[in-house]
Amino acid sequence: MKKYIIFGLLLAISTSLFAKNDGNSYFIRKDKEVILELDTRNPNKDISFSFDDYDIAAPTVCQQANVFCEEKTYIKTYVEKEWEVTHVPQIWDKTLTAQQFSKYYPNLSEEDGVIHNWSDPKKKWIVQRILYERGLLGVFPTGKIGFMTEDAIARLQYYKGIEEIDYKKGIIIIGPKTIHELNKLKERMKNPDFVSRTPLPEIPFDHMTPFHQKRLGTIYEELRTREYIKNENTLVPQMGIMKPKDSGNLIQIQGEIKMNTQK
Repeated sequence: MKKYIIFGLLLAISTSLFAKNDGNSYFIRKDKEVILELDTRNPNKDISFSFDDYDIAAPTVCQQANVFCEEKTYIKTYVEKEWEVTHVPQIWDKTLTAQQFSKYYPNLSEEDGVIHNWSDPKKKWIVQRILYERGLLGVFPTGKIGFMTEDAIARLQYYKGIEEIDYKKGIIIIGPKTIHELNKLKERMKNPDFVSRTPLPEIPFDHMTPFHQKRLGTIYEELRTREYIKNENTLVPQMGIMKPKDSGNLIQIQGEIKMNTQK
């Protein structure tokens, strides 16, 4: 016959702290011994579980006539929780790898609608960093969504077979479908074998939609009229980097709980 024991009380007995350094990461560990008081006499029966595997036979006296036994069970257990704390380069730092970026920085929200120059600076950096690491954006991100970012978005939309256009403004936009594809690219960067800035196939201009052809023609004409400097055969715009307001290193904390029953 199954016996059910009702959860009554969680009592902490002791707590300790342990920290260990490990290069760029370090660990914080806390542990404590707890007592779980499981009392069938407790009228609160909201939580119950089977205790067959750990049952202890009742004493023989409980079998005697006119004797009523109500059991009360104590389980002693040891709880250990550990946090791994990792300092990650900031998103505008060139030492930040594609794997670090994809693991520690958040995905873009498809519910945001459209990401533009008035959006949260971090979102713009994430967009540009994805395009840069994938080899679509030919310059290191600046935090400004301009012609070169729009050109990269146009090529991404071509590769993925999507169109997101603001016909009123006459521009190619970063909408929900594009954001979805950007997040998929970012997830691929978690693979240790991902190679940053791998060259992509050239896109024949006449393969694009009429709108994209017209808009990219305008973009290329604008870029030709601006001042650029040559850097390793790549055109680099002379503009300042727009950093998000917060300047501290991103700290990623991952927790793990271990429970072991003491004998």
